This record gives sequence, C-alpha cells and structure tokens, in this order.
Amino acid sequence: MFTIKYNRTTNHIAGMSVCTTTKDETEAQISAKGEVAYYAENPCGSLTRYRFADGPSFETATEALKYARESARKLCKTCEKAAERMIAADERKPAEGPKEEETTMSGKLKLSDVRGDISIASVGNGTPHALKLDGSHEAFCDVRHKDPLRSWGPAHEQKPEIELCAKCSKLVPTGPVEMKNETVKIPGTNLEVTRTVAVPVDADENTNDGESEDVAKTMTKDQQNETANEIRADFERLTALVHEGNEEGLSTLKEEIRTKTESITGTGAAAVKAKLRAEAEKAESSAREAAKATESKEVATLETQDYRTEVADAEEIVTAAAQRIGEALTASMKVSDLAKEIAATKMRIAARITDKNGDPDVFLKTAQAKQASRDMYELAVKDMPETFESTNALKKLIKAVQNQQSDARTKYVRALDENPEEAKLFVRALEANPEAKPSDAVFDFHKIDRKSRQEKELENWHRSRGELTTGEGEGDESGEGDGSGGEGDGSGEGAGNESDAYTTTLKAATAALKAMTKLKTAPIGQLTEEQREEVEKQAKALEDAAKEIRKALI
Repeated sequence: MFTIKYNRTTNHIAGMSVCTTTKDETEAQISAKGEVAYYAENPCGSLTRYRFADGPSFETATEALKYARESARKLCKTCEKAAERMIAADERKPAEGPKEEETTMSGKLKLSDVRGDISIASVGNGTPHALKLDGSHEAFCDVRHKDPLRSWGPAHEQKPEIELCAKCSKLVPTGPVEMKNETVKIPGTNLEVTRTVAVPVDADENTNDGESEDVAKTMTKDQQNETANEIRADFERLTALVHEGNEEGLSTLKEEIRTKTESITGTGAAAVKAKLRAEAEKAESSAREAAKATESKEVATLETQDYRTEVADAEEIVTAAAQRIGEALTASMKVSDLAKEIAATKMRIAARITDKNGDPDVFLKTAQAKQASRDMYELAVKDMPETFESTNALKKLIKAVQNQQSDARTKYVRALDENPEEAKLFVRALEANPEAKPSDAVFDFHKIDRKSRQEKELENWHRSRGELTTGEGEGDESGEGDGSGGEGDGSGEGAGNESDAYTTTLKAATAALKAMTKLKTAPIGQLTEEQREEVEKQAKALEDAAKEIRKALI
C-alpha cells in the first residue's frame, strides 16, 4: 500500500521500495543468485524525521503518484523520482503467465475457499495475503510492504470467514485437499512426531497417466464468462422455486449451481467463483425475503387464495390466453396486436381475482393474479422446444403485453357500460356511486386514469404539431396541410401571407410551450423503465425539433 503523508505545504508518498539493481531480470532470477531486487524502505528521509498527517492509501504507486500530483500541495521531488523509478521498474518486469484484464469481475475469497495447503501471511494486523508455493515468502499479488510478511500457517488452520486480499484472490489456487498424517524424525534425536499435512486432491489424481489431463482442463477467459452466464441464468429458476416453496427442487438446483461454479478453472477462476457464490447467496436471500413479504396472514381474508379453484371460468380464460400466446410465438402476426389481446384477456382474469378488500384486482398486484399470468405463458410454451429464439421471443412478448396493460385496463373499464354481467364483479364500486355509469363508478372508486397511455401520447403528438390547443380533448387527425411551413420564406408574397405565416407559427409555438410546461410537472418518477425510455425518445425529438427551428430563424 502507498499512503499519502502531508503537512501544510507538501505531499509525500510512504511505502516506496528502493531498487538495488538495474538488471532486466525477473525476481526469480535475481533471488536465485542471492541478490535482492527490492527492499521496503522509504527513500525520502523526511518521512522518518518528521511527523505527517495521513492521507488516502492506494494499491499502486501509479495511483498514489497521480493523486499527489493533482493535489493543491506541492509534491516532494525525492518521493516523485522514487515513484517514477519504481513504476518504470515494474513495467520492465516480464509477466509471469497470462494475467487477467482489469475488467475481470472482482471478489474477495474467504480463507475457506483457498486451497488448504496455501500459507497465509500479513504485515502486522493488516490484510491477509496468500504466499506463493516456490518458497520465496512472497504474496501472489506481488504488493510491496514496508515490513516483512508474517506467516499465519496453512489456510486450513485459519478461521474460514476471514477474507483474503482482493488481488491474491484472483491468483491463489483453490480446490479440495486431503488431510494426511506423516511421521517426522527430530534431527539429533531418536524421537519421532506426527504432523498433519494438507495434500491437494488434484495433485494425486493427475500424476499417474495422461488420461487425467482433461480432468482439470484450463478455461480461457471467454469460457469462464460463458459458464458464469449459464450459472446466472439459473438464478432466475432459483428465485421461481423459492416463490413456489419447492424446497426439493431448490436443493437440486443449488447443487447444480455449486457443481458448475466449482468446474470453472484457469487464471482468475478463484475470483470468478467467489463472485458467483456471493451472487447465488444474494439471489436466494432476496427471493426468500420477497416470498415472505407476500405470504398472506392467517386471518379471515377476502383475497383470492387459489384462482384455479375459486374462479369458475379460470381454466377457460387461461387456456384461451395461452392459445393466443402460442400463436404470437409462432405466427407471423404482429406481436403488438396480439399483445393487446393478451393484455385484455389478463384483465378478464384479474377482475375475477379479488384483493384483500374483496375488490377485483384491476392492477394485477395480488400473488394470484401474477400466478395466473405465469400460468398463461407456461401453458403456451409447454409443448414448444426451448431454443434461444423462442426464449427471446417470449421475453419480447411479455414486455409488449406489459406495455399494453395500462391501455387494456382503461378500455376494459369503459366496456363495462356495455357489459352488465362483467360490471357486477365491481360490487363495492357500484355501491359507492349507484347513480353513475358503471365505468365512471369503477374509474373513480379504483382511481383509474380515464385516458389510456396511448391516447395521451396521441394527443401530445397532435398538440406538438399545433393541431390541438391546450384543453382540447381527442386529437383531430384530419387537419393535413395547415399551411404552416409552406415552401419559400414568404419574401415577395405580400403582407397577407406574412401575417398568416406569423399567426400559424406563433400558434404552434404557444401550443408547444404549454405542452412543455405540462411535461415539466409530469410524475416522471412513477414511470417504469420502458416508459422512461419512451419519454426519453420523445424528449430527444423535441430537442432536435428546437434545433431545426433555431436554424430556420437565423
């Protein structure tokens, strides 16, 4: 670690190592000759003679030097030169095998994940490091320390929950070990003692014949990422099994995930596996918390408990929706058109599922409404081969249906005026306002917007074109060619044409300004991610239009 030390005027860098040789040799070559490549010593004498305040610490000399140079205080010239020499020396050192890119996923291993025969060490009570197996007493991360590393002993003897240095975690070997007892004779005596040693399992398995070479096949970075993505896809199944309460299936899936995770090999495999284990634990805990929050309390409730048995025509509705979903995945019909039909069908089943107050679940918030939706899709794809294309098509369809759900809700409520039998489902809404039309009663009682999202977008589009003034209702789509923006700039056309052009332009600008004023106060924070993307596109279009107008005025 490199720590910034400072006083009122000057920055220093503590933790620098002084190079005692200028030979372009690796550390292993220098050590073999009995020479020392680096020793921990601060080259700046001020650091040992005076007291300084402690600033931030950095993993590399490059980061520390960059910070010190950009600071308002001046940088000690001795420290600056030492840092430059150290950085240059590190750049000359040849790489010891393929190194991971900076984009490799990070993660600290716990000592329980480190191979049991690897020795652990630290400087004082600092961060634990893993020592190399070549007897050099150096850490895998090659970080320089002011004081020597003090060995703790093999990893299998340490507390399993302690975390290893992040850089060592990317390089340290992992895997199971076998504990063996061996007899050791004490030199100069006839005494013998028994000690326990940890022997890597792979070391015994791979020393006999060439057939075992494929057992521990080293993965490339791309292969690691591919396996990691497969494992992350299993997290979605894990979440679904938790919500279903399928503990047997959950246990099987967790074992599959564990096996796939342990199969990852190659440079940086330890960090990848540590990251995946943490993600798996988080996915399961989050799913259990969500499932616990949705569990119904054991009290008398009006909420539908199982729509399959409590809703009379549930099977008919779900089957019909499933058929339409199947058609959407296989037919050439536009997905958006079928999405509207599916969203409308979901409203029918949702109206028959009641919430905790006994009202129809028009917003599809209850667990049973969500279950009905899942059943529709699962039934639709039950007999279809699971391919990459079909999976993507299903995801796109689900998103399309979600985008249409708000419009389907509004249209469904409007249609209640023409469907008395369907309106009878909304008992409390009709009782609250018996004089109103069924649609108005439901709109008011459930606080549903009377205009669908698409209708609002259409109105805004017409208003932005100056075809609607603020306060008008439905857009008039018949007004093509209103005379605004005619060819020519109006010069030589007479005062009457200039006046008409000015009136038309001013009217359009006023309407646009009013629309923008409303947009600034819109509840953007309540939008979904898809809706935000759509609004962002509209905002970009407005910006482009404003630029074109300014160009025309120049």
